[in-house]
Amino acid sequence: MRRIAALPPAPQRAAPLQGLGYRGMRITGDPAVSIVEIVVSGGVVIVRDRNGAERVLQDTGRALERSLVGLATATLDPAEMSVLRQELRE
Repeated sequence: MRRIAALPPAPQRAAPLQGLGYRGMRITGDPAVSIVEIVVSGGVVIVRDRNGAERVLQDTGRALERSLVGLATATLDPAEMSVLRQELRE
């Protein structure tokens, strides 16, 4: 959450990846807490709170997304990790 709080606002037209295949990472939380969903995708981070408000932030160089993929290494299949690493090699 500290890393997300430090991210700057994204440019006005910034949007997460669309289409088939890898579209980023989605983190969901408990509706009882203020943050219920975080989407990290293609250099954009969308933070949604329980009231439906959204903040769109810039993930420069996809640093946060790369960090999250690194954390997933222990739990994902090697073939899935290969796809993720290939996607993050822009």
